[in-house]
Amino acid sequence: MLKLEKIYFYLGKKCILNDLNMNVEEGNIYGFLGANGSGKTTTIRIISEVFKPNIGKIIKNSKIQDKKKIGYLFHRDGLYESLSALDNLELFAKLYNINNKDQIISQLLKEVKLFDVKNDKVSTFSQGMKKRLSLSRVFLNNPYLAVLDEPFSGLDIEAKEWLINYILDRNKTENMTFIISSHDIYELSKICTKIGIISKGHIVKEQKIDYPIDPTYIEKLYKECQ
Repeated sequence: MLKLEKIYFYLGKKCILNDLNMNVEEGNIYGFLGANGSGKTTTIRIISEVFKPNIGKIIKNSKIQDKKKIGYLFHRDGLYESLSALDNLELFAKLYNINNKDQIISQLLKEVKLFDVKNDKVSTFSQGMKKRLSLSRVFLNNPYLAVLDEPFSGLDIEAKEWLINYILDRNKTENMTFIISSHDIYELSKICTKIGIISKGHIVKEQKIDYPIDPTYIEKLYKECQ
């Protein structure tokens, strides 16, 4: 579905991504692991086309040539805090030109358990509630690929469990592909079908795995790559 080939990215004279290669196949739940400063966030920005590589290719299959068919959750939620949850989703639905937006928004708000507070301002929400609202925005346009940057951050145990089940359900019923950048090896061990480990701007290992898997196995692979 998505390939990055021989990607180099520089900030000034500093090489941030160094001959980076990534292969995300359709239907993968791809766990993207790396230490702070390893190049994870830069890679996500390359995929989202916020940044353009100095050298290298980004290859997308026909399903995701339309940018609207890729959903993104960035580390910052990007929500309008002075608006209600409902108004936030309606605003983004208009940007996507979504048909039947009222029905889709209502369903998503129910799925993320925010329907009863849909008219409350986002500024009154807890961090976990904001994260769930951000996640609902990712799925507004029913994307083929969802790219999630630290989706478990700020979520309590119940919310993490909900998110894991939601990702697994979308993957199973719709063959939705996910790239999940996270430090949370324990949560990734429950859902990932493939992992990529980045160190010093280079993906040093990609490996298919069967979930659920003992998180110590992923931790061992991670430590071997540092």
